Amino acid sequence: PVTWSTTHAAVERGGLRAGSMMIVQAAAGGVGLKAAEYAQWLNALLVGTIDIASKGLRNRGIFDDGGDDESGFLQPLRKVIATQKTPAEVMLDLYHGDWAEDIDQVFTSNQY
Repeated sequence: PVTWSTTHAAVERGGLRAGSMMIVQAAAGGVGLKAAEYAQWLNALLVGTIDIASKGLRNRGIFDDGGDDESGFLQPLRKVIATQKTPAEVMLDLYHGDWAEDIDQVFTSNQY
């Protein structure tokens, strides 16, 4: 309920209408995901700041030895958007699931 009421207040205050565009910081968070649903419902365009950041990093034209630009640094954020789970939420799911609440599994599964 809180995420929807926060999203609704932001959308109303921002005047989002069909055909308009809204830029959302933290589009992978709870309110950001609801804002994406809201924008889709209104037939509006939602642009997450990760898209803007990615374009900016690509446009800088700085490449590593493998020819990849700096936008690769945003990959962890893209993973959160794709899975709709932060790394902490993934670990909590494992802790309560496959790891059977054995905290030692954190170290076992993440060792080098």
